[in-house]
Amino acid sequence: MKIKFHWYLLVFFLVIFGSAYAIPARDGAGWDTGSGGSASQDYSDISLSGTTTLDGPVTVGQELGAALITQTCAAWGLTSPVGAWSCAGDTITRTASGSDLTITNTGLGAAVGLFYRVRVTTATVTAGTVTPALGGASGTAISTAGVSDQYWSAISTAKMTLVANSAFAGTITVSSIFANSVSSSITTGEGPLVITRTLASATENETGVAIVSNQTGAAGDKATLRVENIGSGTGNENIQEWWGGGFQRGNITATGYLSVFIGVSAPLYQNSAAATTTTPVIIGTSTATTASSGAINVMKLYPTYNNTGTTSSIDLLIARTETALGSGTQKFVSLQAGAAGTTEMFSVNRIGIIGHYNGTTVTAAATIIPSGPQFHVNGTTAIVNITAPTECTSGCEITIIPDAIFTTTTAGNIALATTAVVNKALRMLYDATTVKWVPSY
Repeated sequence: MKIKFHWYLLVFFLVIFGSAYAIPARDGAGWDTGSGGSASQDYSDISLSGTTTLDGPVTVGQELGAALITQTCAAWGLTSPVGAWSCAGDTITRTASGSDLTITNTGLGAAVGLFYRVRVTTATVTAGTVTPALGGASGTAISTAGVSDQYWSAISTAKMTLVANSAFAGTITVSSIFANSVSSSITTGEGPLVITRTLASATENETGVAIVSNQTGAAGDKATLRVENIGSGTGNENIQEWWGGGFQRGNITATGYLSVFIGVSAPLYQNSAAATTTTPVIIGTSTATTASSGAINVMKLYPTYNNTGTTSSIDLLIARTETALGSGTQKFVSLQAGAAGTTEMFSVNRIGIIGHYNGTTVTAAATIIPSGPQFHVNGTTAIVNITAPTECTSGCEITIIPDAIFTTTTAGNIALATTAVVNKALRMLYDATTVKWVPSY
């Protein structure tokens, strides 16, 4: 079984990864792995230009703060030189020596399971290598001057150490250590890559993950992100994001059915081959709006045209492919309202027949209020006014089905006097200019 889709790009990336962590690139592809008891990933020098396999789980999270390392010579046990090591301020110096390979910082003990970024600045490296380690896992050996950001998960509470080989001579600063804040919803079943990051700026635009493609090819499909499931399992693949607005949840079943839920606060899984109700895209929210003013628009289409020649356009296209149909009702559109949101007010079926809500019967009186777009009227009292619904600001139409012989007069907002004919539809068109109802007979 294989699932492939190309249109569902940025939404998926935001959902699966939650947020972003910047990873600079290097020549070549792959992960640098250290020699500690846990796989150690150095993300400071990575290019994913080739085929890179993550056997994680690898977790890159929001950095909690830089005060996790005590930047003093005392914390490194170097208030005075110890063998080949010495310290001044926060800068550590080592001369080449066959002994005194390791120093330990007593100011930081790792927390098992947290993911750490260790930044080591080497001002000079004359020879040899030095390797940072923390939490029972080692980073990558450093052999050149510069800034090295390295990342790994702690498997113990072991302190921060610097491990030199016998040839190493140079000056070092462990300038910062960051621990990630992994989402509490992440479990051991997550991965192989989980990225979490807090977007909390009050003044700046923020993006969890940005993918920018420069499509210049003349042929072939171009996908900014391609997502595939090549397994044969029967479980669902879920695309989720838990934030207050925008995209919320997507669902891909093992048989290839896709659901997208936009603005829905409750988990929904409706898409399967045997489902009695299948809704591939849902827009809205299950939480009632509480606004007291303004205009709420769940969805707007804003096409802007500046075309020339014989260009044509369609703002909304529904194209049904009817290879085979079931015996149930087939519609292009069904507009529903009411307390439960299930009363159909307007519909267009697959052959273009328009359906209207049939309102309750109204008794003839001097003033009547329409109960729907079409409704029955009984009684014989002359009708003088028909209250126009609030929505009839630019004109609307109602259909009255007479159950008795009543009359209308021109004394109110009806443009032409009428004598109703039982069972003969009487259509009334509201003219917003004259503020009157114009009857069909």
